[in-house]
Amino acid sequence: MDVSACKPCSLISTCSECTKNGCFWCGTTQDCFDQNALVLSHSYGQCIQWTGNSEECSLLDCPSILTCDGCLLAGPNCGWCDDGSGTGLGHCMYGSTNGPAVWNEERNAYEVDFGLCPLASWYVTSCPACQCNGHGFCSNETAEEESTELLKCLSCANRTTGAHCERCIEGYYGNALNGGVCTACECNGQATHCDPFHGQCYCNTKGVSGYNCDKCEQKYIGDPRNQTCFYELTVDFVFTFNLNGEDDAHITRINFVTRPPKENTDVSFKLTCTGLLNSQGKVNLTVFSGAFGNNRLRRFLIGSACHEVERRFSAEEFLFGTDANTTFFVFLYDFKTPMIIQISFAQTPSVDWMKFFITFALCFFILLVVAFALWKIKQRFDLYRRRQRLFVEMAQMASRPFGVVQLQLTPDASQFRNPRPIAIEPCNDYRAAVVTFAVRLPTGGQKFVPDGQTGLAVASALCTVTPAQLAQLQTPPLVVQRKRKLKRPSCLFLSSS
Repeated sequence: MDVSACKPCSLISTCSECTKNGCFWCGTTQDCFDQNALVLSHSYGQCIQWTGNSEECSLLDCPSILTCDGCLLAGPNCGWCDDGSGTGLGHCMYGSTNGPAVWNEERNAYEVDFGLCPLASWYVTSCPACQCNGHGFCSNETAEEESTELLKCLSCANRTTGAHCERCIEGYYGNALNGGVCTACECNGQATHCDPFHGQCYCNTKGVSGYNCDKCEQKYIGDPRNQTCFYELTVDFVFTFNLNGEDDAHITRINFVTRPPKENTDVSFKLTCTGLLNSQGKVNLTVFSGAFGNNRLRRFLIGSACHEVERRFSAEEFLFGTDANTTFFVFLYDFKTPMIIQISFAQTPSVDWMKFFITFALCFFILLVVAFALWKIKQRFDLYRRRQRLFVEMAQMASRPFGVVQLQLTPDASQFRNPRPIAIEPCNDYRAAVVTFAVRLPTGGQKFVPDGQTGLAVASALCTVTPAQLAQLQTPPLVVQRKRKLKRPSCLFLSSS
């Protein structure tokens, strides 16, 4: 820490520097002292008012106070010197009940000096009855009736207002106290009034911003220094603006712009305003189009009530599309917040019912034709699959083993007593076999079987097979087979079908 930068409190001569260094400033003696040295430095009670806060320095500095009542409230070391005009103009000075004073460095005290202000114009305990800050006068009749109180100014000049002409009128800003000047708000025509002390404009148009209402917000286009700002709408969308925030307290108007991009399609406009009664505002609708000839601007709505507005613009009357540059301007004004605004531009083609039903019938007929064609294709495919399956079955049947059997249908007693099987199918373990016989069915006492019935049948039975019979089932060599006749296997009929 740089010790040389530290300055003793007694050597500081200004209130702001004194309080910033952790010292106390005495407004009565206009000197700086240490926090613990009030009694030592002002042992006789010379310091009546002091502070350690830099924000309170102006209250202890008599010359910086602009009003008489503020001067007298600052403390006994301040007094008001009236200029004698009767308008309330004057100066706050250091002094006491004896008169205005000036600081004497040699004596380290204030000395009365009437050269600064005549005694007749010096006020310490009360103020002149008429306090108009130099912008007006009070009537004599009022002064006599209310001599113990501050009088009300009859009229305020210099763009001031108030009971004592103490502030600027709307549209102007500045400090009107003690002859101060009020300056017109510089808002580029986008606001009716501004902050009365600093001059920051309260923009009336939504989308206009800046200290002087000189620029457009994001999503807004235009130049508020010459014209205004517009919110660019997209066709076929519904936009909702909820103007109920603190930033919207001064909003009284909003502007929109859009360009329909579709050719040969009508434009539908809809606007709905929801707000307090009798505060929904008015709307103007202007269209710029090359179809109007030399006068390309045409107004379709002028001062219409913004409650629920609907309008349709025919494509036969206007030239819509990106190349036509037909532009719609919507101006909504004279409303009060809170307010909810819904606005939309739509290019939805109208329904041609004749074309709709013709197209519907044609599509339905085509759908039926396609369904019938698919059904026929499915039939052909199913037939193809059945044929293929039949071919496979026939091929499998043709590949099975088969033999030729000769049947003797003439009566033969030996054959009836000892029939021979036409096929023997042994089981897996060769202990049994399925034996098949050709059976002649009874005719019911007639020579031939009745019509529609068969006289022959194939009967099968599950029979046990003995080893001897099993040996006969084995196929002998071709030479032996010719010389030896196969014996009939004897079997036990277990079942038949």
